Amino acid sequence: MPMKAMTSILMRRHSVVRDLQVVRRLRRMILNMIKGKDKEEYENLVKYCEIVKVENLGSFIYIEWSDPIKLYGNPVFKRLFICYNACKARF
Repeated sequence: MPMKAMTSILMRRHSVVRDLQVVRRLRRMILNMIKGKDKEEYENLVKYCEIVKVENLGSFIYIEWSDPIKLYGNPVFKRLFICYNACKARF
């Protein structure tokens, strides 16, 4: 969202006037909070899959990552498939 739009929303909804520098800093903090959560969740994905394999014997889990060589050593999550043993037994 553009800075001027954020300042106008602050003014209309909350009657708060801030200069663009403060709004820019606030926007950066909010984006870091949002993106940081995604990064943490993707890091926890591998742990979650390991726990499912141990706790839910017979379950099938497949995680696909992008080629880390193409992305300068940082793999990026592509897709996840989980088939729990209970679902597999019933269908």
